[in-house]
Amino acid sequence: GRLMLMVFQVAGSVISTMSGLQQAVIFNPAEAQQTTSLELVLYFISVKLFIDHGIMALLLSSTMPVAQLTTGVASDATSLIISLFATSLRSALEIAAPFIILNIAFTIGLGAANMLLPSLPLFMIAQPIQITATLLLLAAILGDGALNTAMQTLSAHFGLTTIGP
Repeated sequence: GRLMLMVFQVAGSVISTMSGLQQAVIFNPAEAQQTTSLELVLYFISVKLFIDHGIMALLLSSTMPVAQLTTGVASDATSLIISLFATSLRSALEIAAPFIILNIAFTIGLGAANMLLPSLPLFMIAQPIQITATLLLLAAILGDGALNTAMQTLSAHFGLTTIGP
């Protein structure tokens, strides 16, 4: 369960880094460390989706095959952990992919514009535009229910059947 929630934290961290919001940090009492604001927002949204989809009920009712994690040799457990971690990282990058593409295209455009106007500090001027574009894309994704779809995809990656929407 913690690995599934970590997917949204990693996605929030990547989005914050790509958008220039990595300096906006707040204290996260769950981890006793500072995290970016988008990372914490996506974490709380993932907790809500985690409960809405019934994954919390699956974990609490022990319908997940815990014996699968504890039986077998150490190499089986190691390969299972590595595959779960790889799946989590891939899912986090899939969630953050629109932001990565937006910010790469924006940076390439700024680089081309900077070649035309070398004396104008375009990157400093464009920072608020980049942050605004990222927040508008985040609002569009949250409003579209893409995180709900991401939670269903993530549940399928981990082999869980969801109960909720």
